[in-house]
Amino acid sequence: MDNRESKIEDIGRALAKAIDQAWLETRESTFPEMVNAYRQIEVEYVRHAGNHEFFVLETRRRITEAILRQAHSTEQSFRACQDVWNELVGLGFTNLERQCTMTWFYADCCLLNEEPAAGLAVLEPLIVDIERQLEGMTHADTGWQQLHDELARLKQLNDEIRASIRD
Repeated sequence: MDNRESKIEDIGRALAKAIDQAWLETRESTFPEMVNAYRQIEVEYVRHAGNHEFFVLETRRRITEAILRQAHSTEQSFRACQDVWNELVGLGFTNLERQCTMTWFYADCCLLNEEPAAGLAVLEPLIVDIERQLEGMTHADTGWQQLHDELARLKQLNDEIRASIRD
C-alpha cells in the first residue's frame, strides 16, 4: 500500500468517527440540525480527499446513508425520506450489502409513512436480484450466508408492507 492510500484509509477512519460523533451530538436535535451537522462533515472530508474521486464519492455516500438512518430513526416524512433516498440512489451503492441495508431503511420509512407502493418498488427488484445471485451459489460459497440473511430480512419487511395494504 502506498502512502497516499494509507492516508486515505486514515481519513476514512476519521470520517467514521466524525459521523459517530455527529450522531452522539445531535441525538436530541431537530432533523434539519442533524442534516446540517452531517453536511458540515461532508464538506470537511471531501476537502481532505482532494482529487481522490473514489473517496469523495464514498464520503458523500456515507453522509447520505447517515442522514437516511436519521430520517428513519426520527420518523421523518415520506418526502424527507424519499429526497434522501433519491440522493443516495444517484450516488450509487458501494456494494450489495450497503444496498440491502439502505433499501431496508428506506422501505421501512415507506411503511412508517403509509407509502407501501414506494417501499415495494425498491424491495421487490432487490429481492429478485438477490434470489438470482443465490441460485448460482452453493452454501459453501463465500457470501452465501450473508446474502441469505439479507434476503430473509428484506422478505420479512416486504411481507410487513404487503400486510399493511391488506389491513
